[in-house]
Amino acid sequence: MEEQVPTSAGLSSFNLLEERNFFNALAPEPGMIVLDLGCGVGNYAIALAPHVGRTGHVYALDLWEEGIETLEVRASLGRHANITARVCNAGEKLPLEAQSVDLCLMATIMHILREEKTVDKTLPEVLRVVRPGGRIAVVEFHKKDEEPGPPFAWRLAPEELEGLMTGYGLERLGCIDVGPHNYLALFRCRK
Repeated sequence: MEEQVPTSAGLSSFNLLEERNFFNALAPEPGMIVLDLGCGVGNYAIALAPHVGRTGHVYALDLWEEGIETLEVRASLGRHANITARVCNAGEKLPLEAQSVDLCLMATIMHILREEKTVDKTLPEVLRVVRPGGRIAVVEFHKKDEEPGPPFAWRLAPEELEGLMTGYGLERLGCIDVGPHNYLALFRCRK
């Protein structure tokens, strides 16, 4: 079977962020269960692992096999035993128990899900695995016609993203700039 390669395979927004602003807004805590959906080679997962500590766990899922293999090597070399990386299509059943996740990070994938018309498959699955009161964090590119990032027509302004997410019953918690190119929008699962 031929490997499926996602639209943005190999690209990461992590190095564009102001890490301090990102982690202050995200507020990961020891013991948290985090899902990094669309993790690529795992830059966010690797950075999150120390924040959730030994009692927490980071599940990193992506459709791109090569990215998952790279993350597994990086996690092993960095002794991040609290990372589980798996090949998974975000539009299918996620390999996690219902209401088992405290925080789901979707870094620069919502614009792709919208363009590929898979939001209606992905968000219900995310809502299934995030516990009541849990949070969903979405990193996206500002809606500006500039490099780096996706084409302007693909970008989601914070208001567009909010409309999309609240349409699934999520409560908006806030939105902040986390770098010159990106913002982080936080939502709470009300279930």
